[in-house]
Amino acid sequence: MKQKNPLVLRAVGAGLACALLAGCGGEKLAPSSTAAVSVSQAASASEVAAEERHTGPLTTDTAAQGALTLTENSYPLTSFDHFGAFVNGYAFVVLGDEVGYLSEASGEVTGVYTIPEDDIFTIDLNDLPARYDPNAEFPGTRRAEFAWITEHFACSESGVVPYYEDGLWGYCDLEGNVLVQPIYNQVSPFGKVAMGRRYEEMAPAASAANSTGLNQSNTAGNTRQTVYDIIGADGSVLASTPNGWVDPDLGYYMVDNEVFGKDSATLYNADGTVVLADVPFGVGNSPSPSCSCWQDGVILDGVAYDRTGAVIGDGSGKEVQGIGFGGLLLFHDDAGYGVLYPDGTEAVPTSLSGINGMAEDGSAFARQKDTGAIRRYDAQLNELPAVPLARAGVGESYADEEQNAIVTPVTLYDQDGREITTLKSTMTGTPAYTLTTVLEEGDWLYFFPDNATAQAYQLTLAQ
Repeated sequence: MKQKNPLVLRAVGAGLACALLAGCGGEKLAPSSTAAVSVSQAASASEVAAEERHTGPLTTDTAAQGALTLTENSYPLTSFDHFGAFVNGYAFVVLGDEVGYLSEASGEVTGVYTIPEDDIFTIDLNDLPARYDPNAEFPGTRRAEFAWITEHFACSESGVVPYYEDGLWGYCDLEGNVLVQPIYNQVSPFGKVAMGRRYEEMAPAASAANSTGLNQSNTAGNTRQTVYDIIGADGSVLASTPNGWVDPDLGYYMVDNEVFGKDSATLYNADGTVVLADVPFGVGNSPSPSCSCWQDGVILDGVAYDRTGAVIGDGSGKEVQGIGFGGLLLFHDDAGYGVLYPDGTEAVPTSLSGINGMAEDGSAFARQKDTGAIRRYDAQLNELPAVPLARAGVGESYADEEQNAIVTPVTLYDQDGREITTLKSTMTGTPAYTLTTVLEEGDWLYFFPDNATAQAYQLTLAQ
């Protein structure tokens, strides 16, 4: 079964996304989808004649047949030293110095390469690895490492994964066949695009004559220039830049426009077409917080653009926070979240507490604020046939005298807001679970009853 990525933790739009996915109770999830990306926009309600447009609250008229239950799975994830979530049918696992991918279908591990344990944590372009080490003075948490590993080592939809050799990174398939030679100090996850960072040492004389404009820093009397290579889905280098950024799942990349500094960059689609020619960088190699990328386009300084750079709309004074349903504007006010047509006409009032799961066909999940009911709606905002769903919510923490610990309940609710089950955790600091915001049959929930323990559950149909 091809599994959507349950952990997509990107710098761009992360805070915004948790707002749009309000009430998720988990980590902030970026507004992304693993569906194939096309520059052409999906047919949406914005293309329907004004008199035929949907206006008013979304319906929840259809009833799902069956119900989901949570089943703890026997996959031996915790028998490995390090492990991530199942994504596209495989989970990254490490035992000793052996790296492999555990098949969801067969339960067998395919070995890919060997690596010194410490070097696993050198892949991160942001240099912010999260490691769980029970023997360390500050051991960290199993959940934080799990999330970090899933983000950086998840199996791509095409089956391409990061590859390590002699201290450097590239990409290979699950059989170990190399697609991109290991020449990079760090690499991004692989997808519709990817990115590798490499360093080139230059003698002072060569540095003075250098006109490439690549970022330079002094190291031991020489000058080291940093190069970011933007890598296409076929492994070819699309561009080299002193500062770069990619969204592998959605298929966007940024290339610095300037010789030095990061005031301006060009945002591209994975096929090399320009989305916007002047997007500022933010902290590190990521777009400014005023810019967020979505399945159907980009929001920059409150204005929505489609993937060709054409203006969709500015919300006519409303706070536009996202793009969905094939090109409609998702907005927020004190009452909740709603949907606008590009001309500013209200399609759905602020009756929603969450919108997520945008797909290429324009459909998305929406959750009702008053009932908690979740349904998927098409690009014309029509309710699609209901299927059993689940979402998680964090309850009020309380002191458990028997365990001498603070316990936080995590409750799973169905598509109509009814309780499925409740799990309890003594984990501190961060949420005790990781999952996609809306779970369907076959999806996974990874739960952490404490800082050191991981449990893998799967959503199955109740008998």
